[in-house]
Amino acid sequence: MKFCLVVLSLLLALPLYAADVMVAPGDPIPGNVEGTVRLLAGEHRTDTTVEITKSLTLTAEPGVVWISTANPAIAVHANDVTISNLTLRSEDPTATAIVSGSPVTLKRPSHRVTVVSNKIEGFASGIQHVYGDGFVAKDNEVTGVGAVFDSLQRLTVGILNTRGTNAVIEGNKVAGFTNGIFLSDSHGRAQGNHIRRTTFGIVL
Repeated sequence: MKFCLVVLSLLLALPLYAADVMVAPGDPIPGNVEGTVRLLAGEHRTDTTVEITKSLTLTAEPGVVWISTANPAIAVHANDVTISNLTLRSEDPTATAIVSGSPVTLKRPSHRVTVVSNKIEGFASGIQHVYGDGFVAKDNEVTGVGAVFDSLQRLTVGILNTRGTNAVIEGNKVAGFTNGIFLSDSHGRAQGNHIRRTTFGIVL
């Protein structure tokens, strides 16, 4: 009995390790857990921004469609976050799909954010990383609503990175924005991207 109590005490003292969180259609999508959040096949709908505040991987099974009316659909306020394999669609043509870092205060950088192999459709702007190092956007298909200004007369952009270092923007397909890719980064690189139906292709 004493041995069991000692083992139990040791287990309680250990940190909680991350595990997969499975999200069925209709369930809320959490952003405050560490580990992997996996969307199960079907149609997921959200009308509020999914706030990611922990280091996690947000991914999806084949057959997932995520429809959002929020602006942005996803906001990242943490380091070491990966967003992958989503089909993310907007019902708000003025919205942004994914924002990471803090675009308002610039006090909370998001380092090592990776956005890979997603299909993003119908947003005014696609992926915006505004503060933090080591950003990666790779093999995404990002399609906007056209090469237009948004409702506040700001330029729309497919993939943006600014105020960081060592970004990699590679192998993406971008269409339907004012700016296809905007990269303002120390030692960053953009290569192998396919850009069409934009006013400007790559702005450095």
